[in-house]
Order: sequence, then C-alpha cells, then structure tokens
Amino acid sequence: MNGSNPNSSPLFRGLRYQELVGAAWYRTILRPVRAGVRLGMHRLGLRPGARIPSPGTVDGYQCTGSPGGSELDALAALLNDHPAPVKPWWDRSLLTWRFFHPKGPRHVLVHDPGCQAALLLSFGVRRGLRMARPIAYRAQDEDGTRALLQAGMKVSRNMGADVLLAFTFDPA
Repeated sequence: MNGSNPNSSPLFRGLRYQELVGAAWYRTILRPVRAGVRLGMHRLGLRPGARIPSPGTVDGYQCTGSPGGSELDALAALLNDHPAPVKPWWDRSLLTWRFFHPKGPRHVLVHDPGCQAALLLSFGVRRGLRMARPIAYRAQDEDGTRALLQAGMKVSRNMGADVLLAFTFDPA
C-alpha cells in the first residue's frame, strides 16, 4: 500500500503509483485471549474451524447471511444513495453475485427492520485469526451510524471473530 511504509513510498512514487491521501486503517481486537490462542495454534500448524453465520437479532438489528429480494432491493437503494462521485451502481443481482453467492466468501447483512440502516460484514480467516471487515454501511444520521457499528461489533463477536479490521476514505 503506497504510503503505509515510509521506506517504500519513494519506490511507489518512482513507479508513478497513485498516492493514497486521507485513508484510515482501523483495527479492534475483539477477543484478545482467544486471538492469542488461535495465533499460537496457527504457528504450530493447527487450524481452527470456521463458524457459519446464522440469522438472528442483535440490539434490534436483524442479521442474515442470505437476505431476501426485498432486503437486497432496500440495501441497493441505500448504497446507491451515497454522495460519492464514483461508486458502483448496485442492484439485486449484483449484490447477490458480489456478496451472497453460495460459493463466494462469507458475508452477513446487519440491518434495522425498515432497512433504513444497514451494514455489510465480511468474515474470513487470515494467519489463523478469524477476521471481520465492515465492507459498506449506511445510516440516517451519526447516532444511527454509531449504533449500527456497535451492533456490527457484537455480531462479529457472536460469530467468533477475533479481530475487526476496517479501511476507509470516508472522513465521517
């Protein structure tokens, strides 16, 4: 990543890579002891099993790994209502293919009952640790965003994630 290591920045500038300005990385260790045990197991060559997302509710938010058509349509409308000048145009088929294909990576949709606030979480294993990553989120206001992200952290813990990682250019 250009700029993540000060020693590599001149190399990337010489290759004329685009400079990333305003990006922010976030990391939260959700379960420190369990993460340490899993990291140790990984270094010993043992592989911990993966948990399958299960639908449920957390703090009034619904969670599902396979949303229905109406949920996908509402999510597409929410994601398309972003002020960014360059973004994908989401629809039901693209969301299904990108995030909820049966043979694809594991994703979970966390949303309020009216689908006015939604969060997409991606789950995977890296170096023996179970990772959760917020891919996209939208809410009506700052308080709604805070509550949605807190619910996302609870969902991640409940599903066995050890670490929550996020990368964003959004200053909000």
